[in-house]
Amino acid sequence: MNYMYPPNNSAPYSADQQSQRCGVELARAYVPFQQYTTTFPIKEALLKRGTLFPELYKPYKKKGSY
Repeated sequence: MNYMYPPNNSAPYSADQQSQRCGVELARAYVPFQQYTTTFPIKEALLKRGTLFPELYKPYKKKGSY
C-alpha cells in the first residue's frame, strides 16, 4: 500500500485516506460484460493474438499510426 506522511510525521495516510481528505476521486473502473460470440482458432490464439476471444483482442497501435 502506498503511504504518504503528513507534515508533522504522525501516522501515514493511505491512498484512500488521501483521496478522502482531498475530496477527489482518483479513478473509476468501467468493465462491460463480455459478449461471447466465437473464438479464434487455437493456433492463431496462442501464437498471434494472445487471447482466445476476439472481443478481448485489442492490439496497441504503433506510434504515429493513430
